[in-house]
Amino acid sequence: MTITHLNITAVRNLANIELEPSAGLNLFYGENGSGKTSLLEAISLLAHGRSFRTINYRQLIQHGASQLAVFAKIDQSITPRLECAGNTPVVTSQVGVLRPLRGASTFKIDGSAVYSSASLASLLPLQIMNAKSYDLLEGPSKVRRRMFDWLVFHVKHDFSLLWRDYTKAVKQRNTLLRRDKIAGAELAPWNLEINRLAVNIDALRQECIRPFIDRVNQLIPEVGLPKSYTITIKYQRGWPQEYTTLSAALTANFERDKGYGYTTYGAHKSELKVLVNNIPAADILSRGQQKSLVAAFLIAELQLFEHFTQRQSVLLIDDLPAELDQEHIRMLAKWLNKLDTQIFVTGIYSADMEILQQELNNKPCKVFHVKHGKIEQSSPS
Repeated sequence: MTITHLNITAVRNLANIELEPSAGLNLFYGENGSGKTSLLEAISLLAHGRSFRTINYRQLIQHGASQLAVFAKIDQSITPRLECAGNTPVVTSQVGVLRPLRGASTFKIDGSAVYSSASLASLLPLQIMNAKSYDLLEGPSKVRRRMFDWLVFHVKHDFSLLWRDYTKAVKQRNTLLRRDKIAGAELAPWNLEINRLAVNIDALRQECIRPFIDRVNQLIPEVGLPKSYTITIKYQRGWPQEYTTLSAALTANFERDKGYGYTTYGAHKSELKVLVNNIPAADILSRGQQKSLVAAFLIAELQLFEHFTQRQSVLLIDDLPAELDQEHIRMLAKWLNKLDTQIFVTGIYSADMEILQQELNNKPCKVFHVKHGKIEQSSPS
C-alpha cells in the first residue's frame, strides 16, 4: 500500500502542495510551524477522515479558505512471500477527502462516495508514531484498546461490522438506563444482544492477542531494558470471569449501571495490562524506556499486519529526533528495514534524520525541505 501521488489544498498553512513520495522512506525537515506536521495530518485525513491532532476538522482549514481537500493515488500492492516472490500485482486506487467549513464532508474512493471512515481505513492502513503514541502506557485503557483494535480491524474482516452493531446496542442501553423509570427486565433484550456481539468481538481479539504478545516478546530483548525486568502483557475481555456470561454481569449490575447512567461492563471496557515485574509498566519504566517499548508494540502490529494480510502499510513518524535518541533510532531502523512499509518522517534538521536514512539502506529515499508552507524535494545526502 503506497501513496504515489499526493495533493493537499488549504490544510493549515499548506495552500497547494503536490508531491510524489518515495515508496520507501520520506524525510521532511524544516523549522517548527513550517508545515511538517500538517503534511502528516493531511495523510491522516485520507486514512481516517480526521486528523490525529484534533477532532475539530475546521481547525485544519486554512484561514480564509472555505474548505480543505486532500487527494492521493495509492498503489495497492500485495506483498509477496519470500518463497513465491516475483511479479507483484498492483492495483491503483484514487482517494479524496473534502472538508468544508459548512455543509457535509465528502469521502470518495475511485470516484464513488463512501460514508464511513472504516472504508478509508481499509484502503490505507496507517499507523502513527508521535508524542501521543508514547502515552500508551500512561494513558487510559481506551488508548491501549484503540491501539490493539487497529490490528484486529485490519486482520479480522468481521470486526468492523460487529463493533458498529455493538456500539449501537450499548448506546441504546445507555439511553434506557438514563430514563427516570426503567426496570431491569426491560433491558433483557439489549443485554442478550450486547452479550452476543461482545462474545464474537472477544473471540476475534483473542485470535490476535497471542501472536501480538509473541512478536512483542521477540522485540523486547532489542529494546535495551534491564535483564531483571520481565514484561507481561495481559488481555482482559471487559467483564469479570466470575460471571458465566456478559448478560449475567449486566443483569447483576443493573442498579450500578443505572446510577452511573452507562454500561460498565462489556467489550468497550477491555484492556491490555502492561506490567514490569507485575507492576504497571508506567510506574517502573523511565520515559525513554516507555518510548522504546511503545515503538516495539507498533512495530509488532505492523509485522503482523504484513504477515496476515500480505499488504503494505504506511507509517507516519512526527518529530522523530525529539522522541528517540540515536541508539533507539537505530533500533527502530533495524525493525523497519524488515518491513515493506512506506514511511513519512518529520524533524527540524535534516542532519538529525541522517541516522535513519543511513540505517534504512534497503529502502528508496526522498528528502523534502518544508518552509513557510512550501515543500521542495532536496537531494539525499
